[in-house]
Amino acid sequence: MREIKFRCWDSKLKIWINNLGMKKNNVLTSGNEKVFKVMQYTGLKDKKRTAEFPEGQEIYEGDILKFVGGTCDFIQCGIYADQKHRIGTVLCVQKLLSGVTLCLPHQISDDIPNMVGKVDNYTFWNHHKSFEVIGNIYENPELLL
Repeated sequence: MREIKFRCWDSKLKIWINNLGMKKNNVLTSGNEKVFKVMQYTGLKDKKRTAEFPEGQEIYEGDILKFVGGTCDFIQCGIYADQKHRIGTVLCVQKLLSGVTLCLPHQISDDIPNMVGKVDNYTFWNHHKSFEVIGNIYENPELLL
């Protein structure tokens, strides 16, 4: 069974906060201002092993991944089904109603319906060991360019 965990980004203080309650639309508020963005753990870990992450780093929605190969030579994702990306490609973890998917950095959106031409959950789950977490959309927005 997949472990259910969340992390929260405080957009005012620019820090991660844990153990906050959930609110509608995965956003916690402070008064009228949206302050905290809640992201869910995918249940997957990346390829890179370190002393800090001996089983691989946990992959959350909003993470930015680099395709490093291992279980496949190319990954299909993007708006068009025929887009094939090679080793070195940077992709983002995007939440869908039915789970998570991967998309190109310029395709990331806060509100997309299920499977709008993006890589399916099956592909991501089968090839998650072909990626390394290199950042996230809040701390490393420069990686989205």
